[in-house]
Amino acid sequence: MSKTFEIAANGNLMGEYVGENADEAIDAYAREAGYEDFADLLSRVPGSTRCELDVFEILTDKLVDAVEGAANESVFQDSYGRGVALVKGESYATYRELADAFDLDIDQFHA
Repeated sequence: MSKTFEIAANGNLMGEYVGENADEAIDAYAREAGYEDFADLLSRVPGSTRCELDVFEILTDKLVDAVEGAANESVFQDSYGRGVALVKGESYATYRELADAFDLDIDQFHA
């Protein structure tokens, strides 16, 4: 089952990436940046290391439950839009955006 991970590099939020585990999410991050995978990034960017990354799994089910409580409304997967969730007709592109919209701290939903 795929999980969602939030990745930061050198303290800068890079986004949310999906994978079966953190390594797959890191590879997805590297592919989005134009590399074959994270190993390719490491070989092509001098001085890069895995230590520069902060990777946190987002407990999406727990976050969705909290949003449903805050919104008093169901949260739906945004299958037709570009987001991860749909609440009260509003699409949210990321889980961080969803949490922020309902005054929830995304850090409280990291595994």
